Amino acid sequence: MLVRVLDVNIRAVTTDLLFAWHPLTPRVSLVEGNGANSIVVADGRDVLLVDTKETGFGGALRREVERIVGRPVTCVVTTHHHTDHVMGNPAFTAEVPVLAQRRARERTVVRAARALVAMATAVEEGDDPFEAHVADLHDWAQYYGHVRLDDGVRAELDSLAERARDAVRGAGDESARTAAVAPIAEQFAPTVTFESEHSLRVGGVEVELRHWGAGHTDGDVVVAMPSEGIVVAADLVYVGLHPFIDAGAEGRTDEWMRRTDDLLDLCARVERHGRKAVVVPGHGAAAGVEAISAQRRYFERLYEAVDGARQAGRPRAEAVRLVPPGMPAERAQLLGVNLGLVYDELDRTSAPGEEIPCQPE
Repeated sequence: MLVRVLDVNIRAVTTDLLFAWHPLTPRVSLVEGNGANSIVVADGRDVLLVDTKETGFGGALRREVERIVGRPVTCVVTTHHHTDHVMGNPAFTAEVPVLAQRRARERTVVRAARALVAMATAVEEGDDPFEAHVADLHDWAQYYGHVRLDDGVRAELDSLAERARDAVRGAGDESARTAAVAPIAEQFAPTVTFESEHSLRVGGVEVELRHWGAGHTDGDVVVAMPSEGIVVAADLVYVGLHPFIDAGAEGRTDEWMRRTDDLLDLCARVERHGRKAVVVPGHGAAAGVEAISAQRRYFERLYEAVDGARQAGRPRAEAVRLVPPGMPAERAQLLGVNLGLVYDELDRTSAPGEEIPCQPE
């Protein structure tokens, strides 16, 4: 399915900024690069930021938002716990509310602790965690838009790595090292949580936060601004890219497809305000509602391919090598992972009464 990418997304601010700014409405901008897509909503004295980018970019993002809109961030929303969405949180958590779904809080701390231990280990072994991080960012640049760095980004990451190294000094096994960095990891944690719905006002913009259940993870938050005609789907929608299904955080393809129905219903409600809905994905360009339908069709193709393989008696090892029609070319290894997850889900649902164990983080 073709996805119409909005023309507004090519009108970016092209200066010495680290991030690319794409105005969506006079009050809302998509901020691209150095991690997942972020959104800035600025009206009156209020400035809302949705998602804070990858490790090292929180301070730079905070400074750049203030430079562009002329006033500081007053509230942050975290759409889920993955590092490309939350690792800039420490630049904000001490001073402004950071909102997230309840499950995302604990998962954010766990994910941050894991990253901190990895950085500490790299320093102990004489490696440069910044160089490794930059290499990883470039490896995923197709998903992050671009990678731009300055001395402030390096200083922020180096400071985290040094604090983590100092914290784990003398700690023995992995659990002890994880416990040692826990106080630092807490600085990444959202400060305000909710279960299924939360509302807030940014100047004159009403902002709705919705969690409908598992999909990409079990803590996904969608951000809707009906007056602006905008639905921030975050990682429930990828445009032109293979999605990542976090089975370790209870992500499931069957539930994800139900979330696309929820998103389409939300967009229909938004469009009753007289605007065509703009859908902002976690990765890729902003688009229309067809991006949601395309995401659902992606999973339908996986199910069709895997179900056909199962009906033909083909094992999982063969199913993961299938290439259904219409698949993105980038990160093709994710296709095999996703096919395997669908195969596993169909295996479980074909065994009535079977208890499905929770996978660890």
